[in-house]
Amino acid sequence: MERQAFCDPSAGGTFLSARFLLLFGPPGAGKGTQAGKIASRLGIPHISTGEMFRDHLKRQTSLGHRVREILGQGCLVPNEITNAMVEDRLSQADSARGCLLDGYPRNVLQARFLGELLQERGHHLNGVLVLRVPDDILIQRLHGRAIEQNRPDDADEMVVRSRLKTYREESEPCLQHYRSVGVPVMEIDGVGTVEEVAGRFDLVLRNAEQQCPDR
Repeated sequence: MERQAFCDPSAGGTFLSARFLLLFGPPGAGKGTQAGKIASRLGIPHISTGEMFRDHLKRQTSLGHRVREILGQGCLVPNEITNAMVEDRLSQADSARGCLLDGYPRNVLQARFLGELLQERGHHLNGVLVLRVPDDILIQRLHGRAIEQNRPDDADEMVVRSRLKTYREESEPCLQHYRSVGVPVMEIDGVGTVEEVAGRFDLVLRNAEQQCPDR
């Protein structure tokens, strides 16, 4: 049975102060644009896998060195290294009371790892926010981004469709996994202006908060 996103069932449905949320959506959905607004509203840090990788590479940590070697060989970063980076980041003080994870988990194995990690620390995943945008609009957005930000990979439609396919095959199954274990999955229409989409997020989060008896 799906639990309420911000209510603690072990305490009679009281409001949770710790909030651990995920932000899902395919490339071009607008996650980066909305993530900061959501995190600020909830008073939790926005944590993206891209920023974690860049941070470890910049600080030349042992994990960063391993990532550099793997990427240099043209290979994908394995789950164990990504999981270790997430575990390290969630050990920092600013995420003790929650965070918004963006770009992680990318597959069901990572999703299971995250669930076990939070459980070990006395927390659980409160909910999953999913941006829904049709493929044709995603491709248009990415093409525009390619021109504005000089990103040739976003201009190649075959490359973009391959990335979308990878998201559907590897990341979207996480949503069914979360539904199967009772984690609230909240879908948001990602088509519209930045302000319109932000308003939809705000409505979804406000409704989730109001479902707790002590609010």
